[in-house]
Amino acid sequence: QDVENVYGKSKIVFLRKNIAALNDFERGLLEIIYRNDDLQMGELYELFSTKHTIGYTKFYEMVEKLENLRLIDLVYAPTGRKGRTRIVIKRYDAELLLEALKTI
Repeated sequence: QDVENVYGKSKIVFLRKNIAALNDFERGLLEIIYRNDDLQMGELYELFSTKHTIGYTKFYEMVEKLENLRLIDLVYAPTGRKGRTRIVIKRYDAELLLEALKTI
């Protein structure tokens, strides 16, 4: 049980450290991701762009940063049409990450 407590606390410290490295736009994007079920990139962009005026290229760079920081995963999904789409998947429990976001 002590090991589980230490592991849980280390996870929150890791999350806070990574979240502290994000700017306000990136934190807002992360919050949208963790408040919704798995989203396609287009859906996420629509949600994010309702609050922020930002181009798709900058948006995509922000999503890539979140993936590089290991806060989310991006996986390709078949669309049934030409092209591919990516699904944004949470790596952590939503409550845990949203709590860490509040403390920054």
